Parts: sequence; structure tokens; C-alpha cells
Amino acid sequence: MFCPECGNKIEDDSRFCEHCGNNIETDIPKEINTQNDKSAPVLTCPDCGKSIPDDSKFCEYCGKNIDTDISREVSIKKNEPVPNSIARSDVPEEQQSPKVEYTTCRNCGDKIEGSSEYCSICQNIIAMRNKKATPEQTTTVTPKGKPVTSIVVIGSVFLLLLIGLFFTDLIPAFNAYKEKTNSSSNEQAKKIVDMTTTPQTPKSKDMHLITSSGIGDIRLGISLNEAKTMIPDARLERCTDADDVALVCVKIGGEELMQLHADEENSEAPINWAKNISVIQTFNPACHTEEGIHPGSLVLEVEKILGKTKIIKIGPTEQRQYIEFINQPSWIIFRLDYTGIFEDGSSQTTRFDPKGKILSIAVKK
Repeated sequence: MFCPECGNKIEDDSRFCEHCGNNIETDIPKEINTQNDKSAPVLTCPDCGKSIPDDSKFCEYCGKNIDTDISREVSIKKNEPVPNSIARSDVPEEQQSPKVEYTTCRNCGDKIEGSSEYCSICQNIIAMRNKKATPEQTTTVTPKGKPVTSIVVIGSVFLLLLIGLFFTDLIPAFNAYKEKTNSSSNEQAKKIVDMTTTPQTPKSKDMHLITSSGIGDIRLGISLNEAKTMIPDARLERCTDADDVALVCVKIGGEELMQLHADEENSEAPINWAKNISVIQTFNPACHTEEGIHPGSLVLEVEKILGKTKIIKIGPTEQRQYIEFINQPSWIIFRLDYTGIFEDGSSQTTRFDPKGKILSIAVKK
């Protein structure tokens, strides 16, 4: 119940208001029985509709502050609730007492004015608990009670770290790939330039075939450096003959395939790869002409192909013997295996031992 004098809530069995000291007649029913005493001056609480004594300042049921000056102007003859709008219809709106909104304390159940931040009974904090949360104050909560915002932030940071690590590994790899691509592009461009500026010699199907242009892929007129690329499996190294002429020997698997003469002057100097080949000579029986003539062929067999022996003569070095045939091409040179038969003091002949063979074959420009 509420004190009709000060409006404070008091216990139902209280005889005095503990706030204002008003004497509470507990043995008299608080609600006036208007049926027994219809002439008793009463008021109707505009909030709860209860009948209260005319001289009450506060409703003892709901604690409403009663404007007694206004309420007394309305005489209630019957025990009927009168709407607040009727009771105050003759009072200007700006002079009417503002309507007080009440809320209920969630801790003790007491009614409290809507503007109060604390319950006057249990001192419970009311303002934040009774206010409706605004969209800005609302935070979505996961089943475990952890804000989704924290999870989103952690996930975003983790994603950024992954992206950073990815690009940290990707950038060096990309630079290496770019450098490799540029290098390959430069090499390819260089090859294209070489192909357009340097006549390309088609590779021979038979690396041992002796023709007017060379032996196999090694051709007269190309540089020693080009010759090195023609036979990737071959090894080119410095060698000399008895006259200490600077030569380049081409070897495959330790076996000499041919000798290249590029008009180098010093046999002890490193190979000058820019020099062009002028003579190619082979002692290898695997090398042969289109007719099948090769080092080791019998002279008698060669005569069947190129005609009779035209001349055998002794050269100025090591008494080397060279043989020519009647139908022999001018670009080829045959060296005899020292089986020519010479008269005393003579350096030329047409006679040879029937077992005589071709010692080497050379091609020249």
C-alpha cells in the first residue's frame, strides 16, 4: 500500500508511514464503501481507478500524486470511476500535472517512476535493465556467449596473415620465373637473329659422309665455334702434325673423327674459335665418299671408281705420299700409305704396291 499523505510505499500492516510519519488507520478499510456512505466525498484515482478520500494527496493503492485542487472541483456523487480526461477537462493542458509512467523493479517487484535509475526499496539499478536496447547497443551473441564481432576480427586478421605469407612466397618465385622467362626470351631472340643473319647449314643425315663441302655436319668455311655446336657429343681440342701446324682434333668417345685446319699460326696458343675452317682431314675408316671410298680402301678398288692412277708424288713433309686419279675431283685429296714405288732420286711415279691403301682423305676449299 501507499501513504495517502506522501505517496511512499509502506507495508500493509504499518500504522505509520516511515517516510512522513502519517498515521495510517489500518483497522479501517482503505477503499471507501460508497454504497454505505454515498454522501462521502471521494475521488477516483486517474491511474488505477480506485476510490480514495477526497483529502488524499496520493493514491494509497498505486502511489499516484493526486492534484486535490483539481479533483475537488469534480464532485463524485456515485461510486463510478471518472476518466482523467473528464476530471480535468476544464483545466488548460499546460497546467495539468504530467502523467507519471511507472515501471516494475525486477528485483523486488516494486513500482518505480519511469525516470528513476534506482529502485527506492532494494536499490537495484533500473535504468539500463529496463531500457530497450538500441540497434547500436545490440550485439549478436554466439551460443557460447562470445560476441560475433570478436570472431570476425580474429578471422580477418588470420586471413590477412595468410595473404601476406602467400605473397611473401609468391613474389620471389614470380621474380625468379620472370628472370628465367626473360633469359629464355633473350636466348630465343638471339637464336632468331642468328638464323636471320647467318646462313644455316642443314645437318647431314650421315656424320661420316665426305662431300665437297665437308665431312658430315662439319663444313668448310664455318668457324671453329660453329663446328663445336654441330656435334654436341664431340670434344674439340688442340693438336698438331709433324710440322707443328696448329690443328683442332674432333674426338668422339676418345676416338679421333677428323682434324680441322683453320690457318692458326701458333700451335701452343689456345684455340681461336673465331677462325674459319679451310681444310678437313680424316684418318677414320668410318668416313667415306658417296662412292664408298674411305681411309683404308685399296688403291686398286679406287681406280675402278676414279680411273687409273694419274700420279703419286712425295710431299715436302715426312716424305708423305699423295696420289691422284684421272677422274678425281679437284676438292678432294688422297694420301697414300707409303706404298708408292719410286725410281732412285725421283719424287714422282705411277707405280704402287698392289696392297697399297688410302691413308687419309681431305677436303679443301
